[in-house]
Amino acid sequence: PASTGSLILLATITQSNFLRESRYVEFKVNKSFGNGTQKLIVQKTFISKPFQLPGGGMSKPQTIPVDAYEFTVQVTVHNQELGVSQ
Repeated sequence: PASTGSLILLATITQSNFLRESRYVEFKVNKSFGNGTQKLIVQKTFISKPFQLPGGGMSKPQTIPVDAYEFTVQVTVHNQELGVSQ
């Protein structure tokens, strides 16, 4: 990318029930556009079941994110505009 641009890594998992989980990371010039090995972890969201509280009431369901998928990529930057060849 140009020195004013960004490199964006995007991972989307589409499951058999058509639910999608996504995550992205952005790298700018101050991070050398992510040059090197990068890991991107996509979380899966689970919903807890309500349970009986000590006072007799019921709890509310809660959303629980869990690391589920890990992607490892190698980014190689060759950018003459920045004077960088990494």
